[in-house]
Amino acid sequence: MFVRVKSYKNKDGSIRQYLFLVATKRIKGRVRQITVANFGRLEDIDKVLPGVVENLSKFSKKLKVIAASKDMRSDWTKEYGPVIIFRKVWEKIRLDKWLSGYTKGRKIGFDAKELIYAMVLNRLMEPKGEMAIHEWIKGVYGLKEVRDLHQWYRSLDFLIERKDKIEKDLFEENKDLFNQEIDVALMDTTSLVYFGDGERAENILDYGYSKQKRFDLKQVIVGVLMTKEGIPIGHEVYPGNTNLRYAESL
Repeated sequence: MFVRVKSYKNKDGSIRQYLFLVATKRIKGRVRQITVANFGRLEDIDKVLPGVVENLSKFSKKLKVIAASKDMRSDWTKEYGPVIIFRKVWEKIRLDKWLSGYTKGRKIGFDAKELIYAMVLNRLMEPKGEMAIHEWIKGVYGLKEVRDLHQWYRSLDFLIERKDKIEKDLFEENKDLFNQEIDVALMDTTSLVYFGDGERAENILDYGYSKQKRFDLKQVIVGVLMTKEGIPIGHEVYPGNTNLRYAESL
């Protein structure tokens, strides 16, 4: 069945329109269109149709559920899809294995591996600083709430200390998976401006040529080493006053 609007011309030249419910049937071998219901003038349809739909919905289980949900409200929601997919990727490239190995035998006092996972996931979904991630994880499925903000910074220190080893282990682990070849390596650099005091990073924060045109802010230079297919295999961070071409040649 389908709806059809029919137009009729009045004697004064104006047009009046009617809404019909029409069904297609085969009668004596021929296809016919039969009018099932006439809902009246189109301009009056809002007075008629809601009552008709409400009465008909009583006989539909699906529409009963929709009607029942009108009074429901949600105080909070959690995102599922991106988290589930990224967890599979994380396990596929065996990052969980490497990070577990690095933390084994160390008395860290908290699950640094899961905090690192949460920070990487946040960069993919909704990039925020560590203080904001502290609140962000409350609305994401499968992430544990962390009450101690200091643990985020300790996890970053843990990563920095093992940066070279992580990059090397990941490359060796996944070079066959992604068919990586290192006959040609490319270095791409960019500048990242910094907001805040940056007490912990004073040795690399400096003024320089800003790709974001924010010459009023200090920055750092980030270089990413890639295969010819564009797959990143390593990175370096340089002081903000480093010449970009110089960084690419290092």
